[in-house]
Amino acid sequence: MYRKALNRALQSLGYFFTKKELREIVKDYDTDEDGTISFDEFQELVYDLYDEEEEEEESEEEEEEEEEEEEEEYEPINTEIPISTPTSPAQGSSKVIKKAVFIGINYPGTSAALRGCVNDVRMMKNLLEKRCKMKILTAKIFVDDKKFINRTGQPTKKNLIDAMKWLGSGNKPGDNLFLHYSGHGSQVKAQEDTTEADGMDEAICPSDYSTHGLIIDDDIYKLCVRYLPAGCRLTSVMDCCHSGSIMDLPYNFTGSREGIARARSGGNVTTRGSEINKNNPSGTVFMLSGCKDDQTSADTCTSTGEAGGACTLAICAALGETPKMPLIDLLENMQQSLAAERYTQIPQLSCSHTLKSKQKFSFVGA
Repeated sequence: MYRKALNRALQSLGYFFTKKELREIVKDYDTDEDGTISFDEFQELVYDLYDEEEEEEESEEEEEEEEEEEEEEYEPINTEIPISTPTSPAQGSSKVIKKAVFIGINYPGTSAALRGCVNDVRMMKNLLEKRCKMKILTAKIFVDDKKFINRTGQPTKKNLIDAMKWLGSGNKPGDNLFLHYSGHGSQVKAQEDTTEADGMDEAICPSDYSTHGLIIDDDIYKLCVRYLPAGCRLTSVMDCCHSGSIMDLPYNFTGSREGIARARSGGNVTTRGSEINKNNPSGTVFMLSGCKDDQTSADTCTSTGEAGGACTLAICAALGETPKMPLIDLLENMQQSLAAERYTQIPQLSCSHTLKSKQKFSFVGA
């Protein structure tokens, strides 16, 4: 396989490399010097990567054991003066995510079965930790695959509501949070909602939605966004159908060619999505979604057959190459990537506030 196919194959396994690093990989593993990587050469590369991971994990475990031994030997000084301690290691850190929730639902054994949503969680988590070099202090993972390593539980409605409530509460200025959802999305007629211009609520579908119902955008906003304090940052990726305004954020941007062209002329990227939406969160919230409210998002696969959501694959491909790029470049990259694969879905950007066209994408920070 050539470098482009190799890059996609590695990304589907959760490994992200720059163009320069890929050239070095081809140089090191192309034993027959034909400019491509054969299947056997690819297998050797993957085995080497696995070995490196195991060595890193063993090294980290040894360091943690040494730190624990040092802590046990340390005796704190007794004092009558109360000493305050940092409220959270995430405060003031651009490389630490305090809390993260990952949700991937394949609905196996049902008529609504998908293939790539659990793998999306694996890819997104690896993107954050391995390519973007971020430390996640506490992660809750809800996937309907019992073999998934470090799984928190099934993605039932109750579990997802509890996880979102945990994510959106007890936070402080400087905390960085992350939410990723990959699964089915839906629309239902709004009952008591005055924030929807089209009269429809967008919703996510838990694994038990057929018996326990959906989680609508009003509730996602109340659970994840409403109680965030000023100075707290939540970044969200929602890879599902009808996801354009699925967090009910007040400012929107459409990643179409026309929208990107207008944004490149300068000024703000985002505009208030609807005068009806009066939500005004204190925290900073940033959401990338796979499509507009009236569109569907595709469940697809890479050239090597690894399943995944089109939106998640596009984000991982873009940020895997350049972890921190201007927002407009990211959206244009995603739009072009999806259009090249003949997908009609148009990625969306929603925010709690206006964003400038030259502002760089970041999973954390202001």
